[in-house]
Amino acid sequence: TIAAAFAITILQTIGWLLSLALKRQHIADVFWGPGIALVSWISLLWNEFNSMALIILTLLTTLWAGRLAHTIHQRNKGKAEDKR
Repeated sequence: TIAAAFAITILQTIGWLLSLALKRQHIADVFWGPGIALVSWISLLWNEFNSMALIILTLLTTLWAGRLAHTIHQRNKGKAEDKR
């Protein structure tokens, strides 16, 4: 949906701006998982919670997204800046 595209654009832009401000590129990477969860939640809202399968999928996606964000953050915390 247009709402999901707009929301993910805003979230990823915030992550990018934050990474520029902190001079830490891995900060932008942390936003990928939550971005996918955000699209999942918007899809769930768009479908008015009308499917138990969609609700379960959204919850599982959110758990995965949180784990991904945490893993990326922990992997890079306290290390020198990634030289991409």
